[in-house]
Order: sequence, then structure tokens, then C-alpha cells
Amino acid sequence: MAGVTCRAGEHGLYLYWDELPPFSKHSLPAFRIARQGDRLKVTGVKIRPSEAVVVEIDALAYEPDLPLAHYLPKEDNVAFGGGEPIGPEWDALSTWLEALGFDFLSRDDVQDVVRGVPVGLLAPFARAIADQRRVGQSLTASDRHCLLWSLSPGWEWLNPSAPSSHRRVGDMAENLRIPARAARRLAIFGLRSSLDSAPKPHEAGLLALGLYFVPLRYRFGRGAPIAGLAASLMRIWRESEFDPLVLWIRALEMGRTKRFSRLYSDLPIAGEELQAWLRLLLGVAQEQELDPVRALFLVAGWVSECNLEEVRDALREWEVRPIEVTESYIAETPLRSAVSVGALSAVPIVTAKSLRSHPCIGHFYSIEANVRCLLEGGAWYFDLTGDSGSRVLAVFREMDDFSPLTLVSADRTITNVDPWSPLIEVIRSVLDANPDVRGSVSYRAALKQRLPGPLPRAESLEDQLRWAEHQAIKLGAFEFIEAAIRIRDREAGALDAT
Repeated sequence: MAGVTCRAGEHGLYLYWDELPPFSKHSLPAFRIARQGDRLKVTGVKIRPSEAVVVEIDALAYEPDLPLAHYLPKEDNVAFGGGEPIGPEWDALSTWLEALGFDFLSRDDVQDVVRGVPVGLLAPFARAIADQRRVGQSLTASDRHCLLWSLSPGWEWLNPSAPSSHRRVGDMAENLRIPARAARRLAIFGLRSSLDSAPKPHEAGLLALGLYFVPLRYRFGRGAPIAGLAASLMRIWRESEFDPLVLWIRALEMGRTKRFSRLYSDLPIAGEELQAWLRLLLGVAQEQELDPVRALFLVAGWVSECNLEEVRDALREWEVRPIEVTESYIAETPLRSAVSVGALSAVPIVTAKSLRSHPCIGHFYSIEANVRCLLEGGAWYFDLTGDSGSRVLAVFREMDDFSPLTLVSADRTITNVDPWSPLIEVIRSVLDANPDVRGSVSYRAALKQRLPGPLPRAESLEDQLRWAEHQAIKLGAFEFIEAAIRIRDREAGALDAT
């Protein structure tokens, strides 16, 4: 790894991190500390150093919102500053930063600044610390965070020189318009970990809601890139159209698993599938509660103890097996008894049990799909017996259907139906004359009456909603949903403006 060098020049104190071969006409990137008026300023420049002098060649284009560690050389593709802060590189960094006004008690403090403070805020941050030190104010780690964040747009109210102390959690909650519970967790996460650039205030409020269920005793987020996490959560929430219930689910998952990825990456259930289920529950809740916010509040409590893996499996089972099939469901058919033509015979299949037990049903990919088809009226099923005693399963559909007739034996689909034609013609003539006599009336009625998806609990709907309301109150769902709606409305308004 190339060394990091701190060196004085004619125009200021330079920090650079590369080497040039002798007589090279190339230049090196560097940051220069120089006085501008009565204040020190950090500037990006390109230089060509020699043994005698440092020559400035041009201005350096750089991103002021990124920390020094982003520009310093990597080792084995690992960002600078990941190991122990010892060695000549750290001596150079410490000397250069102290020239700005920093007063470090340990190399860990140097590492925090190198890895966390944006280059564009180095000089203002050092000046603000010096001002606090001048009035006899010792700064805790939380104080340093507040001081750094107060230099970022939208966070000016955190400045300790403001008319009142805005570092209290209550004031953070008031300024970000979030519940105090969320503000307290944001303070622990953001203001007690290593230094980091401040997230945008509206993104910080969203992240605070994402941390809503993290236990206060849990020491989380040490060294986490809080601005990046907040921006990622906003991006993923935007993809769900700022759905407050999706944010609630992610916060519940974060609290349950203690995994930050639950906030901004894939959940155990697909996003569209989750939202469709939440909309289903919201529709049920709105039938009982007309106020839309209270309906959201009810659903939040309702899903609060759901395991997403189990929800995913229940949704798939619901799709495959809509309602429990019993022998009480009997399909209608125009042919109520056996039909014979010569040595050929046919018996109508009208129950799930008789269809499942047919020796040829195993040839189909899904037995249950055929059971549903029988009871819903998608087809008529017959057990055909040939002159040699061979049995065949016949599936009749309407003549204009893609596949009006299917014959299967135990091991194959029958493509030559000529031997069965006399029997097929008799059956077809009766079916065509009575096309509406099929399926189970009671099964179709049960399908219409059932909910379009699984509910979170097994009790009656009334008991479930009563429990959901109690649970929502206990978890502070109303404050959470209201705060999420405020952020959603502000974001939606910003998108409309663009």
C-alpha cells in the first residue's frame, strides 16, 4: 500500500497518498489545509512533489460528502482504516488533522474522523469542537455526533449554541415528527456509534421508525453507515409505494431478527405477495372500521405476531387448496348412472374420494387440481371400462375448450380414442345438451363466501379484530402509522413536484 504523507508547502499543509517515479510529469491527488481569511479551509488539489518543493498543478474534483477514508489507498480491496490505527500513515493523518484544530485523545478518535467525517465538513467540525473547548465544554461521543450533524443541511437545530438544548430525545422527536420511542432508538443508533455523516432528516425519521422495535438494551449499529442505511430504506419503501404497513412489517422483522437487512433488502415473502395480503386484510378491516387510519392501525396490530415464512406458506397453500374438500361436496352430472355401449361402460365420478382413488389419476401432475376442477365444474370425469376390463379415466370439457377430451390410463395419455368412440359419442351428446349441469353447487357457494386469503389468526373474525386492536395499542401502532403517513405524504408531494 502506498504511504500517506503530510507535508508543508508554499501554499499550505498537504496530505497525499501516492508516489511518483523520478522526473514524472504526472500529478498526485491531495488535500491542502490553508487559511482563507480568518479561517482554515480544506481544498482538493493536484500536486507534483519533489524533494525540495510541492508544486500545485490543478484543482482536484472530489465529492465533499465522502470521508477521507474513501480517498485513501485500499489494501486488498478493503477500505482504508479498517484495521488498527497504528503506523506512519496514522501519524501523518493525525498531524494533518491536528493542524485543522482537532485535539485527539487517542488514535481511535483519529480513526473516527478519517472514516466518518465528510471532507467538506472537516474544517467546520474542527472549528466547532475548538469553540466548545474554548468555553470549557467537554464533548461526549453523543455530543460530537450532534455537533457534526448540526453542520449538515436540515440539522441546524442540533447545534448546542441553539436557543435551547435540542439534543434531547423529545426535541428530536418533535423536529423529525416521529414518536419518542423511535427518536430514542435513532439517538442510540446514530449518536452513540462511530461518527458518520448525517442522513437527510426525512430519511432519518424513516430509519427511526424502522428501528421502532429494537430493544434499547441491544447494542446495535456500531460503525454502521447510517446515512447509507437511511437512504436504502427510503429507496426500498418507495418501491412499495410508501405503504405504511410494509414499513411496519419491516420494523417488526428488524426487531425480531436484529438484522439490518430486514429494513432495506428482500423479506422472506415477495413484496407484491406481501402487499396483496396486506390489502386483503385492510379490506376486511375497513368493512368493520370506516376510518382509514384506524383500519391501518387494526391491521398493524393484527399482523404483529405473524411469521413471514408461515404467511408465505399459508398463501401458497391457500392458492392450491382454497377450502377443505369433504365428501359432502358432490358434483352434478347429466348422467347419473352407468352408461353402456356394447362391451364398453362409463360411470360418472362425482366425489373427491372416488376421483382420488381412481387407478389412473396418478398420471396427472396434480390430483388436487383435478379435484377442484371436478367440484368447481371445470370438467366432467368418467371411469371408463373396456371389453378386456381395462380402465381409463376420461375428462370431458366443453367442445370449444382447448382440450375438450382427455383419456388417460395408469401410465400414459391415450392418443387413439377410436376404440372408445361409440361410448364417447353417447356421453358427449348428453353433456352438450346439459352444459350447466356440472360441479358442486355447495362447493361453489363456499368458494364465494370464503375470504380471498388466509387471516393472521385462527379465532373468529370478531375475536381476531378485538385482539388486533389491543395489540396495536400495546405496540404503539397508531403513533407509528401516523408518522409513516406524514413521511409518505411529504415524499409523494416531493415526487409530484418533480
